[in-house]
Amino acid sequence: MLFRAGSGQVDEARQTCRVLADFATVGSSLVVILLLTGLANAFFILRDGDPWAALAAPYGQLLALKMVLFVGMLGLAGVNRLRLTPALSAAVENGDPERALKPLRRSIVLEFGLGIGILVLVAWLGTLAPNTTPVAS
Repeated sequence: MLFRAGSGQVDEARQTCRVLADFATVGSSLVVILLLTGLANAFFILRDGDPWAALAAPYGQLLALKMVLFVGMLGLAGVNRLRLTPALSAAVENGDPERALKPLRRSIVLEFGLGIGILVLVAWLGTLAPNTTPVAS
């Protein structure tokens, strides 16, 4: 409904606001789960090695890039939730949702692109060994 032609109509935009509000709750929970599992995974991979040395290997570099993309997704999600969705709600109340839908659409497309990039990196990481270097005692 957000990307359909003519989706700037007030009733559809009002429904979009409700869907975005519902998704924000579910999405926040999923982000917490992803962060916790990502931290646990990094701990198990790097616990016997030097994290800075791991960045010298392709696995560590791709993992760092994945983290940068994830932070970018979090930033866009925050902008969506804290600025763009409330702007859409206000525009719906004023009867002109189309102007507020444009930046929201753009942000969602960027967020989707970052998500695709993360999936590509996860697939690539799955083909590599972590190459951790043990810490000298």
